Amino acid sequence: MKVVRKFFLDCEKEEAWLNEMSAEGFALLGVSGGKYVFENSQPGEYIYRIVGLDRDPNHPASLEYLQFLKGTNIEHITSDLNWVYLRKESADGAFEVYSDIDSKLKQYRKANLVSTIGFGFALISLLNVCSALLGLHRGNHDIVVIVVVFAVITGFFGIWILKRHWYPLHKKRKALKKDKMIVE
Repeated sequence: MKVVRKFFLDCEKEEAWLNEMSAEGFALLGVSGGKYVFENSQPGEYIYRIVGLDRDPNHPASLEYLQFLKGTNIEHITSDLNWVYLRKESADGAFEVYSDIDSKLKQYRKANLVSTIGFGFALISLLNVCSALLGLHRGNHDIVVIVVVFAVITGFFGIWILKRHWYPLHKKRKALKKDKMIVE
């Protein structure tokens, strides 16, 4: 058994990493808050996919969907919030969960939730700068320094999240929308 602690903002990168772990001979057993548990397996035995569900995995509609996938030899391994981790034996060939552009766009919208955090940090940073300017006006120089430091830290995190998560997703969504217009 192998336990790895890792944090992902991008489910495509997480999925690629799970498939790399499979290629190294590790089969996923469970995921919980950035903690991944693996067992030994044959190298490349499984192919993994991650799906964001509209509802809780225990909701009847979600259970029906997971049962449908089971009928196509796709195994539901575990869930983390509304994200489900699926695998299929490599011997059965590659599998795609999203077969059309609309479902891929929908998946990217679900993954975009993390970007809200980035926008939130950027907004907090902006509010802190405004607060610092107001503090300077009132002569509270000690508080201004603290507020400016906090603004720089939150601004840095906000920009980092937006650059690493929102912008790549934005580019992918834009390309899919362009493809959709060509197809239609």
